[in-house]
Amino acid sequence: MMEQITVGFLGVGDIGSGIAEVCKLLGMRCIGYAGSVRKIKHFDRVYAEDPSPLLLQSDYIVNSLPHSDRTSGLLSSPRLKIASPKSPVLINVGRGSIIDEASLIEALDKGWISLAILDVFENEPLPQSSPLWTHPRAVITPHNSAGAIDQNTHIVTTAAFAENLELIEAGITPNLLVDYSRGY
Repeated sequence: MMEQITVGFLGVGDIGSGIAEVCKLLGMRCIGYAGSVRKIKHFDRVYAEDPSPLLLQSDYIVNSLPHSDRTSGLLSSPRLKIASPKSPVLINVGRGSIIDEASLIEALDKGWISLAILDVFENEPLPQSSPLWTHPRAVITPHNSAGAIDQNTHIVTTAAFAENLELIEAGITPNLLVDYSRGY
């Protein structure tokens, strides 16, 4: 049954690839959207330029894209309507700038998206006046997803820091660097 599920990943970096790896182990089909078409481990296909084919095929859409000029507003109402035949679940752990609140509410109200699980928002913190707080098809998470990885998150982050410190001291480029020219 899991092989009948298609998960679309907007973003195929560390977060998207990590989730895709688990999905593949469960037998799901994984497709991605990235800056360029290329073969990426755990993905059956990767699209670039236009995420529409991904939106049309996905039962679940996982957004882990960073904020950039290219990604800002990517999931506006016209794009979300493309997903309506499958009415997928949208999981946003990337950046809130990918989708504006009005487009998201329209997609939920019209059934283009069946459920939105939201860790990030266009305006943070999410204002108390936002209708997303009480929307029956929205789940708001506390934007601390690192805690979901390990109950002792401080151990995980401390270990990553210590590893990078050792690499720097050895004259080796550390892991998980921000590339300011790319915006993430």
